[in-house]
Parts: sequence; structure tokens; C-alpha cells
Amino acid sequence: MLTVSHLNEGMKFVALCTISQGTEPLRFQWFKNGFPISNHISNAKIETSSIVSNLIFEKVTRADSANYTCVVSNSFGEDSKSFTLSVKVSLKWIEEPKDSTVTEGRDFIINCNAEGIPPPQIKWKKGQNEVQRSKQTLEFKSITLGDSGEYECIAENGVDNSLRMQVTIFCSVFQGTEPLEFNWYKDGNSLNKRLSNGKIDINLRASTLTFDKITRIDSGNYTCVVKNVYGENKTSFALTVNVAMKWIEKPKDTTIILGHNHIITCIADGFPRPQISWRKNKNVILSHSERFEIKNADYKDRGEYECKAENGVDQILSKTFKITIVGGSTLIFEKVSRNDSGNYTCVVNNAYGEDKTSFVLTIKVAMKWIEEPKDMTIVEGNGIIINCIAEGFPRPQISWWKNKNVILSHSERFEIKNADYKDKGEYECKAENGVDQILSKKFKIIVVDQPHIQPMFTTQTVGEGVTYTALCSVSKGAKPLHFQWLKDGMPLQSDSENLKIETSSIISNLIFEKVNRADSGNYTCIVTNSLGRDSKSFVLTVKVSLKWLQKPKDEIVLLGNDVEIECLAEGLPLPQIKWKKAQTYLPVSSKILKVVKANLEDDGEYECIADNGADNALSEKFRISVVVCFEISLSSIAPKLIPLPSLNPINEERPFALFCIVEDGSLPLSFQWFKNYKLINEQTESVKIESFKSSSNLRIEQLKQDHSGNYTCTVSNAFGTDSQTVNLIVKAPVKWLKEPEDIHVAMNSEITIECMAAGAPQPKIIWKRNKEVFPTVNGKFHINRVTLSDSGVYDCIADNGIDAPLMKSITIHVNGTSPIFFEWSKDGQPIKENKIIIKTEETISTLTINEVSRFDGGNYTCVARNAYGKDAHFIRLTIKIPMTWKTEPQDTTVVEAQSLELVCVADGNPEPKITWIKKEPEIFINEGSYLRIERVKTSDEGHFECIADNGVEKPLRKIVKVVVVDAPKISKTLITSSFSEGSTFLSTCAIQQGTPPFQFQWLKNDAIPIVEGKNVNIETNDILSILRINNVSLSDAGNYTCIAKNAFGKDTQIVSLIVKDKIIQNNVEKLTIKGLPENSGKFECVADNGVDTPLRKSVEVVINATSLLKMGFNVVFLLMLNVAFCSHAPKLIPLPSFASIKEGSSFKLLCSVSEGSDPLHFKWSKDGKTLFEINIETNERDSTLKINEIKQSESGNYTCEVSNSFGKDIQVINLVVKAPLKWQKEPKDVQLLLDENEIIECSVTGFPSPTIIWKRNGNK
Repeated sequence: MLTVSHLNEGMKFVALCTISQGTEPLRFQWFKNGFPISNHISNAKIETSSIVSNLIFEKVTRADSANYTCVVSNSFGEDSKSFTLSVKVSLKWIEEPKDSTVTEGRDFIINCNAEGIPPPQIKWKKGQNEVQRSKQTLEFKSITLGDSGEYECIAENGVDNSLRMQVTIFCSVFQGTEPLEFNWYKDGNSLNKRLSNGKIDINLRASTLTFDKITRIDSGNYTCVVKNVYGENKTSFALTVNVAMKWIEKPKDTTIILGHNHIITCIADGFPRPQISWRKNKNVILSHSERFEIKNADYKDRGEYECKAENGVDQILSKTFKITIVGGSTLIFEKVSRNDSGNYTCVVNNAYGEDKTSFVLTIKVAMKWIEEPKDMTIVEGNGIIINCIAEGFPRPQISWWKNKNVILSHSERFEIKNADYKDKGEYECKAENGVDQILSKKFKIIVVDQPHIQPMFTTQTVGEGVTYTALCSVSKGAKPLHFQWLKDGMPLQSDSENLKIETSSIISNLIFEKVNRADSGNYTCIVTNSLGRDSKSFVLTVKVSLKWLQKPKDEIVLLGNDVEIECLAEGLPLPQIKWKKAQTYLPVSSKILKVVKANLEDDGEYECIADNGADNALSEKFRISVVVCFEISLSSIAPKLIPLPSLNPINEERPFALFCIVEDGSLPLSFQWFKNYKLINEQTESVKIESFKSSSNLRIEQLKQDHSGNYTCTVSNAFGTDSQTVNLIVKAPVKWLKEPEDIHVAMNSEITIECMAAGAPQPKIIWKRNKEVFPTVNGKFHINRVTLSDSGVYDCIADNGIDAPLMKSITIHVNGTSPIFFEWSKDGQPIKENKIIIKTEETISTLTINEVSRFDGGNYTCVARNAYGKDAHFIRLTIKIPMTWKTEPQDTTVVEAQSLELVCVADGNPEPKITWIKKEPEIFINEGSYLRIERVKTSDEGHFECIADNGVEKPLRKIVKVVVVDAPKISKTLITSSFSEGSTFLSTCAIQQGTPPFQFQWLKNDAIPIVEGKNVNIETNDILSILRINNVSLSDAGNYTCIAKNAFGKDTQIVSLIVKDKIIQNNVEKLTIKGLPENSGKFECVADNGVDTPLRKSVEVVINATSLLKMGFNVVFLLMLNVAFCSHAPKLIPLPSFASIKEGSSFKLLCSVSEGSDPLHFKWSKDGKTLFEINIETNERDSTLKINEIKQSESGNYTCEVSNSFGKDIQVINLVVKAPLKWQKEPKDVQLLLDENEIIECSVTGFPSPTIIWKRNGNK
């Protein structure tokens, strides 16, 4: 805990209270001056976890200064720690002094007040002189002109910078008749109004002399003179400017030869001017002289002297020095050098003899470097010699050190003969002679080598769709290192969303976000440096689960005709195709089953089987129906229904309607509805049925799961029956009933993991690991005997084939057998940093980094070993930057079928991963910042959540609401457009989906509104409008348009009515009429020779219903025959032969049938290869090819083929995708050594292909 904290007011402060030991649970409580903190502090908050409690002040104030105590307790006792918080409050003025003008003779007070913590002291100064201390007011009694001048108030507390405020008291005239004239004088000389460092201000009754920056030359006697026509007055004051003393020349120790003269100087500067005095043995020997002279020096002159400078204001300056007297014969060296070292002898003699004395003179020479060692780089295996030479006296000894250990002594040369990595590190050369301070020089030896890549797995097999990372790590090699990845010998670029290359100084990761079959291949990592290169390769095999590319479909073939059935599947290993009929294998192994000249024995149920020996085999059943064709010229009077459209699965709680409309048939008509071939009861089935003359509707207000089933509409009259059946699937979103969880299990134990989900249709539970499917029973996955190989991540997938599958990943941790040994490494190197603490227990090893910094980022590896093997776990530590929103998604309303784009961008490090989830229930939608739906459906409505997650901090989440409003969409129906005169024309306009209310309008030839009349009838309800024209005539021919509108858009349906004359017979003078009810009516005979005006004669035929029963029997009998009506081969509306589109755009191509009999089969191909994995929407009479964000590689010839039992037709379009220019490999700046070579690559993609030109200084 802190003992004392000094903080400025307004700063943030956090007090941390954490335990070093103790048993949980723990209870923390904070006190201020002995009182619980919650009752006394309003601007503090307390954040407490299991072992830590923080007391947080967002902005401390002076009121927060106090004694704080943290008390922590548990069931076994308590402990406490206290600290004192002192909040410093910066100095600030409460009341500042201001300039004042005062009349002479009056009393006057100036206030000056400041606050702060510690409390400030106030003092007053005039010029350089202090006039008052420790009082907040400056008082003048009977002020005089001599009190005029500039004053300074100073507030200081010994901590902050002192506050200073200057004020000026003016020279003011208290009596006298204006006008007045002011003049200023210094030492009797007039002052110019424009001073070099000041100014004179004059008003009517006062004048002020102000100095900007006062100096010593401004000292003097100043006089202010004021006069008028009646006389003058003046006042004077003396200004003294103090200058702090300082030495100009200080005396030094001196040696004087006996009998010689010598002068010593001692000079100081300052104001007042300093006086100099000389002392010897603390006695004054000379004063007021800056020069001290010794004449005819004697031994008595030697000793310690002192020079003092004082001016009565500043602190005394003092300098002590020594005088030495030398006599007799003196040997003087003006400047000694190392050559002066030696044995010296002085000899003295006279007439009576001689004497001598000797001494040794040693000249000490300070050590200095002659040759210093420097940082060296050496290639592994080579040798090197390093010199370290110093000079000095005594002669220095050289020693070499590494890691604080002596490795070589008494040698100026250090040699490494065969460099190894153990030789790298920091070295130190020391020179010492026992006298001077040791010389030391540190240097580094760097051992470099060509790169060596750590071993890689030679083969890798992964499942399609998983994330896969290939690690290329360098175990040793000189930096900088350059990484390159190849696939099948070709350079690999990370320019796709699926593939990324992340490279650091010694590691390069090849990352596949979702592996697909195209990623299979031979991958090579190449690492180069200035000394060489190394490479490692592996083979990646992507296992692809079996799935259908094209399922076989039911076919109708005429007796004697040929038919081909295609059955395609894909997967790795490649699947084999087998065919069966009635449980018997057919001798066919190709993807196409051919039936030549079909006969009745070929009729039956067939099965196509795709099997690759690895996955569960795929099986699809279909039927070939062999029929006989009859031409029937007599119009049927039995009812004929317009086919019901096939239905996609529909969400629960949506409204639903089916329309059963009669295209042809005699009235009256009777309708019945069946579900799963049982008559529908409106009450028990919760449906509503409305029947009209020629149509019937079935409605369900709110769909439930039990509404799923086959719905059949049956219509009948006296002459026959027709029916249409459609399969309704009501889907309920898949949701978890029981989610699996991570599990820790011991080796050799038995485990069962359960995973349950609900939905409609009922989802199938699949357990996988890396696309390997495991057997399950009722969602349970069982392992009889757990081994280390069973550890890993397992996926439970719930899929009902309609909704987006739910997936939950869990991890099975297999605990090993003791004893277990742990090893840690960072970026492939052992961890040696002191701040990284590793604690290991029996089965757990923990790595702790104190005070994490950006340099701690990297790849950490923990390896656990025991007697049975080892396992490793890799952790990439990234130092994070807090995530923030750059662009948040917003609530959106969109019209159905329009495009929707939601944008969600976040910033941070690691880079956040953006995930889109559709709520209610939660379904994964997309990854990436942009969520785009090209054609919005009503099922897309709901709440979408954008999640930004970088795997480090709490994810950012934003939920937005998308409201989908439906423009009306008219259900497509098959309508006969060619009618004979006198027949009935029927056109149905039914809303398949849309937001009510709707408005219907009928137009003829796109301009004339249709109104009901004698033979025109329009029946309209809230979702349906039927146009009926009875007794069609030639004038009724034309285009009929139904327009359906609501508040969000409209839809149209156009039907062309062609009216033909009803010709019964040609070139026959006698017309035979059979007695059938439909032959009643008017008949006309027309005689025409092409020249004269035709002759016309009408007759009326009435048929009595005497043989109705017999005719009805014949009709029923005919309908029960296994026959088909002869129809036509399909014909496509022509497509344009050529189209050009920009890369990144959306592309749609409609392939529509102008004529031809149902059922129709569409097939798309590109450059002769069938298309499967592409967005194709096929209806009964047309098929649309869609490509979002088209790529240049998708250029080619696209073929649409349509076929039925009677033939086929094709249309071909050549599509060219233009790609903008973009860098594939951008040239970069290069630094080369002399005579070194380098290749600069400049690679650009685009369509048409670009031409590369190199220029230098603007020239090719």
C-alpha cells in the first residue's frame, strides 16, 4: 500500500488493495479517517474482484486529503493497510493588487491575498528592497511623493512557483491650478520622455516614471518637478539598484622563489561595489586593494591566505589560497611529461667538502585508449581477432569479460577461431593500472548464419471449410530475413479474402480462413538472408465431403424415344456412380444413364448412388415414365386446373394462401381440399376455404409446424375431375435444447457427450473434428477409451436442411500421466527474461509476465512431456490497443427485393474480427465489415447484431433493427393465350406475397382501363383479382395487364390474348356434328375463292342431353388411360451474343422459354463445363443466373440449355469481365552494395492485359 501520495487537485487517483495470501472468499472495506467510505465520499467509487479492491477518484479535490484504510477479512481473520493522501492545491490569487493614484498626504491601503495548499506567505517589495512581510495589506500613513514607485506583492508556499504582481504608485498633485507641466531629472540632468529602458506617462494631474527592466545604470537621484503659471514644486528620491556579487578574478595557489617579487590579484563585481580585504591566518593584512604584492619573498611569507569581497548587502565572497616559498637551488619543471620520470640528485659543496641528496620522480600518465574494441558481426564457423590496447603510467593490464566472468587476462588480443552461436553476446574489455579509474569498453559479438527453418509436417490432410495455418519458423539465421511462399512452384500472393500471409521477424504464417478444394497442392516456404537460403515444403490435401452437383429427376419419355439422365456428385476421394432399378444394379458406371428407344419395361423407379468409400454414400431415387401419345381434336369439357406453384419452406407465424383456379371446364364446378389426402376440416385444421364459380382459395392466418404437409385441390363437374397438389413445409428455426460443454478427462477413461436441438424439420445431429464425422446415437457421441489423440476441438452441428445450421465447438482436454515435465519458449527460443515468472505444479505450469509491454508480444510455446510422449500448446500474445467504433450500423427500413447493406467498422489491435449474427434465434450470418443482401426477403426482417472481437478484450456489440416492407409480387400461373372465338378467357392475378392493403387495376394494351360489361367480369378480393371474358370475339385480342400496388411498390403481369376463328372443318361440304352438349351453339359456313366476297351462312345447333351418362362414362374412361397429349419441344427467347461488364459489379442473365411443354429442365454451363456452385434460380418457365461481385476469371461463354421430353434448345452469350489495373507485386526502394546485383519486380494484373514499361529519370 502507499504511505503518502502528493497529488495536484483535479488529477485521477487509484489506490490498489490486493492480498499476497489468504483463503477466499474475501471481504474488502474502505475507511476515511476511521469512517466507512460509502458514507463520506461522493466522488469516489470502489471496484472489487475476488482478490483485489480499487479505490478510484476520478478528480481529487482538497476535501479528499485524509487518512485512508483498506480492511480485508475472511473466515480466519483480517488485515489492514493505511496511507495518507495529500492533495496539493496550486497557488491562485484571491485578491490581486492594482495600480493606484493617491493624493499626497492621505492614508492608503493596498490588498494582496492568495490561496493554495500549503498556505502561501505574502511579502511586499519596492524595487529590490523588502518593505513588509507576512501581511496581506500594505499600509501608507499620510503618503508622500517619496512613496511613489513600483511595488511587488509575492505569494509563495515553497512548493509551487511563486505568484508575483507589480503595482505602481503614481506622483500625483493634490493641489494646484491647471494646466500643469511635469519634468523628470536624474542626478540633476533632464530625462528624455523616451527612455531606452522605460517610459514617462503624463496626464492632467499626475506623471509616472516606469522602468521596463531595471539595471545598475539606473541607480541615481530622481526628481519630479511640477509647475504652472503661479509657481513650481518638486520632490526627489534616490533609486539604488542592487547587483549580486560575483568573482571576476580569484586568487590561486602560488609558488614564489626566495627573494623574488610577486603580485596576486583578487577582483569581484556587484552593486553596491564590493570592498576587498586580504587576510593571513585570519588576520587582516591589507584592505581596499584588489592587488596584493610580496616583495623580496622570504620564508616568513609562506602560509595560507584569504581574499574576501563584501558590499554590506550580498553574502560575503571568500577565496582561500596558499603561498609556497622555495629557496637555495631549485629545479623547476614548467610542464612535466612522462620523459621527466627518473632518479634526480642534488650536490652541494664548498671549500670544506660536499653533500648530496637523491629522489625518484615518477610521472603518472592517465590511462587512455589506443585501440578500443567495437561491435563485431561474424559468420558462423569463421574466425575473428579483436584488439584492446590502452596506455598510461603505470602500464595498464588488460582483461576480457563476458557475463561478468573473466575469460582472458593479460592479453591485448582476443581471438575466436571457429565462431558458434554460443559465442554471441555482450563482452567487456577492462584496462586497469591500480592508480587511475578503470577504463571499460563494452561491445557485442553477433554470430550470423544462413537461415535454418524448423522442421514441418510433410503432409497435411484437412477438411474443407476449416481454418488452417501453416507455420514457417526460423530456428536460426541472421536478420533481416525475407520470406516467400510458393504453391506448386509458383509465387503465392495474399490478395484474396480466404488467404493471408502474416510475417514477423522470424516467423511467417500462411493462413487459410476457410480451406477449399482449390487450396490442395504442394506448398513451399523459402527464407533468405544475405548469407544464403533455406526452404521447407509440405503437401496440403483438402478432404471434400460428398455432395450432389446434379441430382437425377423424374422424366417422362414417349414410347420409342431416347432419354438421358445425368447424376453428378463431388468429393475427395472422387466418388463412383452406380445405378439401380428395383433393387438391382445396372451395368452402368458413368454419370449418364441412357435409355434407348424406351419401351414399357423401362417404366419404373430408379436410383443413383454416389460412393467414395470414405463418406456415407449419397442416394437419390427418381422415376422414368414411359407414355403413349394420342392426338385429341375434340375439346375437353372436363375441368382443367392451372398448376399450383412449387413452394419454398415458409417461416412459422407467416400468413399463407393457395389459389386453385380452373383454366377450362363446364359449369357448375365443385371444389374440395385435402391435406395428406384426407379431406380438410376447416375447424380442426385452422384454415379458411373460399370457393367461387371457377376458383377456390385456402388461407391460413398464422402458420404452425403442424400445417406442414401435401395440400391437394380437387375440382369436378359432370364430365370429369382434375387436381393439383403442392407440398407445404413450415419451418421452425433450429435452436439448442442441450448444448455440449468443454470437458476434462483422464486417459483410458470412458466419456459420452450429448448435443440436442429442436426445429422443423427436425434437425440432424452431426459430430465432427476437422471434418471427420463421428457416429452418433440420438445426438450422443461416445469414446470408449480416451487417448491423448482424442484431445482437441469438436463441433456439434444441428442441421435440418433448411435453416442455417447451428454449430457449437467444445474442447476435450485429456490429462496426461505424472510425472509431467514442462518447457516454455518464446518465438522458438528459451525464455530467460527476469520479469517472466514460470511456476510449475504437478499438472499445471503457469507463465506470468509482470508489467506487460509491447515487446512481450510473440509466439509462446508450452511443451509437456512424460514417459509416454509429449504435447505442445501455442499461444500468440498480442499487445492490444483498445477497440473503438469507427462506423456503427444503423436501424434500416428496406423494401423487399432491393439490396441491403449494413456497415460495421471497428479499430483496435489485434485487428477486430467483425461477425454478424441474426437474432431471434441467433444465427451466424456473415464475417466482415459489410453485410450485404442483394435481394432482401421478408424472412430477412429482424434484429441483426454486429460483434467486433479481437480475442483480447470484451467484444463491442451493436444491435440494429431491419424492417422489410413487401412490394407486391404476383404469383406466376400458366395461362393459355390462344383462344377460339366463342370460348371463355380467364386471367388470374394472385398476390404471392406483399404487405396489404393492395389495389388492383386491369389494362388492355397497356393503356385502356378495363371495366366490367356484358361479357367482361372482374372478381377481386384482398389478395386476388380474376379477369373473365365470356364468348371471346376477335375484338378482344390484345395484351391484358394486371397491376397490383401497395405503399411500397407494384408488380405487373401481362397476358397476350390471341383470338382465332373457330374452324371446324376445311374443304368439306358436309359437317358432321356429334351429339355432345359442348357442340350446342351457332355454326357458320364460309365459302371463299380468294377473289369474290366470301359467302357466309350461320346456323344454330341445339343438343338434347339424352345420352349424357354414356358420354360421361367415355370421358372418365379416357382419363384413366396411361396416355399423354402430344406437345412441343422448348424454344428459348434469344440472348445477346456478347456482353461486357466491370469487375466487382453484379451480373444477372435470364433464360426464358417462349414455348414448349412442361416439365422443363434447365442446365447452365461455362466454356462447356456444367455450373453447380453458383447462384441459379429456376422457375417453371425461366431460369436466372446470378453472379455477385463478378471477377475477371469468370469471363467466358455461358450456355443456357432447356429440355423436355420432346426436345431441347440452347442460347450462348460471350461474357467479358473488365478488370482494373492493380499491383500484383509493387516495386520497392532498394539499397545495394557496390558490385551487388538485385532484381526489381513490377507485376500488374488487369484486363485487357497491361504493358510494362521501365523508365529512368523520365526516359525509357
